[in-house]
Amino acid sequence: MNFTPDIYSKLTLEKLIIFSILSVLRKKEESTFERLVKESYMLFPESFKFYRYPEWPDSLKLDRPLRDLRKHRYILGNPKKAYFLTKLGEKYALIVEKELGNTLLFMQKPTVAVGRKEKKLLDYLKSSPEFQKYLLKGMDFNIEKAQIIKLSFSTMDTPSKSVIKNLESLRDLSKASKEKDIEDFLSFCIEKYDGRI
Repeated sequence: MNFTPDIYSKLTLEKLIIFSILSVLRKKEESTFERLVKESYMLFPESFKFYRYPEWPDSLKLDRPLRDLRKHRYILGNPKKAYFLTKLGEKYALIVEKELGNTLLFMQKPTVAVGRKEKKLLDYLKSSPEFQKYLLKGMDFNIEKAQIIKLSFSTMDTPSKSVIKNLESLRDLSKASKEKDIEDFLSFCIEKYDGRI
């Protein structure tokens, strides 16, 4: 993929970075911080280079934008592990792709990469007391909202829409991993949290 600087230089670093995450995930690779630095520089060298050493990527340029993307619930993850897109983030990345003029790739649906870090998230859910009780009681399990919020890696201050989006992203991950029990459990949590059960 080659993007011309006169197009991508008009876009914010947040937009370029979320597209870079999408690009890495499409290659079925883990979007670790180091891998993301490389991808952002390869796709958009003029925006991510060092001023005095243009042949090298400036990793500091990703720091604040990544925090902003996480704050707005477009991505989950952190620099020590890896990043992946929420449902909202997928939609945003595809909009950015359209802005970049890459209409061919715009038609492709992003895939969810399931690497070691993502597997740890699912292992955490599988080992949770809430999931174990769900396996025993099924739809009769009376899970509390506070428990669902914790399972979504959110806090009590997190907006409800963001909690749902986090749960949906985890459900997509479990589906990609063929973890049907976890997928069903997360669907159950979403419906309970949303008041549909």
